[in-house]
Amino acid sequence: MKPLARYAVTTAALLSLAACAGGESTRRISTDSRRLQPVIMDGLNLTAMNQVFVKGFSEIKDRMIDDPDMDKVIAEGLTGFSKIDPEIVVAVESGHIKIRREHDDGIPPVTLGDVPVVTGGAARSTIPGWSRAVLTAIIAARQSSPLLHAAEAEDFYTVVFQAAIAKLDPYSHYSNRRDAVRTRLVRDGIIGLGIRMVAVDEGAQIQAIVGDGPGEKAGLEINDIITAADGRKLAKVPFAELRRILDGSKDTMVSLTVKRAGVEEPITVLAQRELIVPDTVTYKNLDGVAELKIRSFNQRTAAAVERAVEAVRAEEMQNKAGGKLKGIILDFRSDPGGLLDQAVEMSDLFLSEGSIISLDGRHPGAKQYYAASGQDIAPGVPIAIVVDGRTASAAEIVTAALQDQGRAVVVGTGTLGKGSVQTVVRLPNGGEMGLTWAHATTPRGAALNGLGILPDVCLAGLPGPTLDQALGFIAAGTNPTAEARHRWKLPKDDPQTHAALRALCPAEAHLDRDIDTDVARKLLAEPKLYAKLSTPEGPQTASKP
Repeated sequence: MKPLARYAVTTAALLSLAACAGGESTRRISTDSRRLQPVIMDGLNLTAMNQVFVKGFSEIKDRMIDDPDMDKVIAEGLTGFSKIDPEIVVAVESGHIKIRREHDDGIPPVTLGDVPVVTGGAARSTIPGWSRAVLTAIIAARQSSPLLHAAEAEDFYTVVFQAAIAKLDPYSHYSNRRDAVRTRLVRDGIIGLGIRMVAVDEGAQIQAIVGDGPGEKAGLEINDIITAADGRKLAKVPFAELRRILDGSKDTMVSLTVKRAGVEEPITVLAQRELIVPDTVTYKNLDGVAELKIRSFNQRTAAAVERAVEAVRAEEMQNKAGGKLKGIILDFRSDPGGLLDQAVEMSDLFLSEGSIISLDGRHPGAKQYYAASGQDIAPGVPIAIVVDGRTASAAEIVTAALQDQGRAVVVGTGTLGKGSVQTVVRLPNGGEMGLTWAHATTPRGAALNGLGILPDVCLAGLPGPTLDQALGFIAAGTNPTAEARHRWKLPKDDPQTHAALRALCPAEAHLDRDIDTDVARKLLAEPKLYAKLSTPEGPQTASKP
């Protein structure tokens, strides 16, 4: 037996021993490997890696909206090795994982490893066997590839999971541990002082401060250098350690020693750490019209929208002796979406009754229905929504809910058409999978996915139109999208039909185009024009699954 093959077989035997000892250890190694003696080989913790692969493959099997062929999924995952070393080709053939080195100079391929796959009978029971085979392939391939040998466990999770998911759905994805932390920051917030900093010789220099965050409340300023925290000097401390020291736990206090330009003596400030959630909403008061820009949907977006509307209403009451809110513009251009529950909450802010959205998928948890609670915060106030070709996901859900019920008029171009919903799964390594598990149906009963939103006023294909040109066809009763709306209501759910409908108002990027918001303001100022467009799309056909 060749040394490489013997090494691979030994690895498989060790994994099988760890997985089978004690009768039910296959399950325990998948869910609680920390209680087991780790198997370390070639610098990798194979027990921990097995836990991650079993968890990841199991979630793909259970949650994806279409029941995946796991043999094909994992075979695709193995092709990810080539992302680390382009000369390494891994393929599944007749129950074996074949590992080859292929050269571009005409040299015949060289077989590096041949790993048998022991998968068992039922589809779910194949996953532990597949995981062990994948790990054995990793060990075998690393022995003949310096690039693969230098790779760490996180590198293999990334290339295998990304390749495994890529052909299942365009929106499902894997985020490694580092990227998942950033995503959670945007989505859920992070505990800390609300400062962005860099490591300098003397400590941590502040580059930015979150408005009304704990750092600002404590009196910190941009370019301040934090030289000590609770008496611990921070000079020459690595950035990761600085972050750990300063972030701390929620509601804890920290005493900071600060060096400030122009101030001779060090300053001492006391700050309380808080949950910091990035702002996703900004607003302007344009003569009684609340114009809101929503950049994405995190856990505080709906509340921020409500606060912005109330702030404009309060300003009008104070500045104009009883002035009232004249209209609301929700600008969703280039908004990629985000949290589903925030889309539902935002829709509910402006609806007094009716459906918001319904979801359907293979997993029982994916079958959901949402309806308005009857708490419209701006009854009778006209709403215009501005969208473009990058408006997606949660932003499309809000737009469809308000448009279908005649609560808002929509201006801009066709939207992205991402009507799928991803469930986020945390893996044992701290990485995350976002798996498509449901499709959204609008109140009128149309599927969003692949179709998107047809605006009431289409501004696609009009480079720099004047306001009069953009509105003239509406006043004349020749809105080119009016007839299209009937075909858009309940189209056949197939790509050709979707493509033909989307061509009626092509998706374009209009992020900074003034004419789109100018049209929205004009519609809010002209009740007759607004009334022409803000009629409900028909019966509420979405129903509880």
